[in-house]
Amino acid sequence: MIPRVIKNCKLAFYFSLWVLYLRYPRGVSIADKQNIEASPDADFNLLTNKRIHFWVPHNTAGAQFILWEVIPKLIDLLAERGANVDITISESLSDHPYDLIFSFKEPCPDHIQALRKVLVICDEIDRLWSHLDQFDSIICTSSYELAELITSKAKEVHFVPEIEPIALLEAGERRVIGGWNKSADSIFWHGGRYTLQELVDLIPFFARLRDVVGFGSLEIVCGDGVVPAELAGYPWIEVTSWSRDNLVKISEKCRLAILPARKSLKNSYLKPASRVRCSYALALPAVGDSRVPEVVRLSSALGMPVIDFSDEGLAIQSIAELWRDSSKLKEAAKDGHIHVKNNHSIDAVLSVWILTLSMLLRRV
Repeated sequence: MIPRVIKNCKLAFYFSLWVLYLRYPRGVSIADKQNIEASPDADFNLLTNKRIHFWVPHNTAGAQFILWEVIPKLIDLLAERGANVDITISESLSDHPYDLIFSFKEPCPDHIQALRKVLVICDEIDRLWSHLDQFDSIICTSSYELAELITSKAKEVHFVPEIEPIALLEAGERRVIGGWNKSADSIFWHGGRYTLQELVDLIPFFARLRDVVGFGSLEIVCGDGVVPAELAGYPWIEVTSWSRDNLVKISEKCRLAILPARKSLKNSYLKPASRVRCSYALALPAVGDSRVPEVVRLSSALGMPVIDFSDEGLAIQSIAELWRDSSKLKEAAKDGHIHVKNNHSIDAVLSVWILTLSMLLRRV
């Protein structure tokens, strides 16, 4: 129980986070969780004559691939199946009553009428911590650790996985069909500018790794493609602006992705395996950070190592062994792509959304 003095404040969030981490330092157990596919007939019947709205007040990257690229396809799928349901998504709200209202990463205004109000969240949990108990349900899309943390505060929590975009999965499938490119000799890193500082801090690590394995270049896909001043003096570092087309193009030059996490507990322990998962969507083997339980789960499923970047000697040894094992890399590229396609394709995620909607509507 959280002491009364720190209840409903940001300090309460960090207290709860550390309690969770100390209880599950390697991540929560998901042995009792099953990936249950929706039954179309039963689920669609529960949607009949319901009015559902997804409110997405900010057009962020997370909003794009979590909702804007998913919900319109959900609407189309339900229409194809003949479901009589009114589902909308927009940046605005109506004063008309809803059966379900989904709010993406914002408190729902008090005047909005809905039988159930649902928060959809992937991060920024510290900002929203004091608002969680205002919702009837919460949908977490990033990690089981974040979902578990929310259960200490919320009435009901559901987990819906994130998608990998069709364009990246198609590029990965072409790579799998075309065969493993043994001549690729670069290392791949991608992410937002907010993740770049961790990479900058690890440049001496990458320099020593280059001395050991002799990789050609460190290929960075990030931001607007402007080389940060801290990286300007390294001719073997190439920076390209972030786009899905560039993710595909640059990854084709690479043999392995190396993706350390950010330093704080909030930005490692609670995070998804999204950057590692993206690499596997592209059929590019990847090693991620051992401090991120979702990365550990994905890597374990593929028989791939995770890296403790605080132990430089062991980290370089592990990566060097993998770098030289072409058969292991080829196998990981294929298996990783299949795993991500099976669990994070639009079809797989739509199935979970349908099931989740029906579970929520049973309580209306």
